[in-house]
Amino acid sequence: MSDWKTTEDKGGGDYLYIEELNANDGTSRRLAGIKTAQSVQDLKKAIAAELNNPEGWSTISVAFTDKELDNRESELHQSRVDTNMIVQ
Repeated sequence: MSDWKTTEDKGGGDYLYIEELNANDGTSRRLAGIKTAQSVQDLKKAIAAELNNPEGWSTISVAFTDKELDNRESELHQSRVDTNMIVQ
């Protein structure tokens, strides 16, 4: 990852960076408490909660390395997602 991460971020931890790509002023956030054994559905629910829209999780699309994570039951590590990475 690039040097835009803070010193704290470089130390490791259980979080992912999420970037909103469907808005003109897309935002980036650090989403804490994510384990790679969690499912794509769990990640979508965590993102929806972070966006203060817990009921909207089913309308969220997530991608990693230009591949949509569309199998809701798949665990994140099965798509090679690791903590401290960016999910879009």
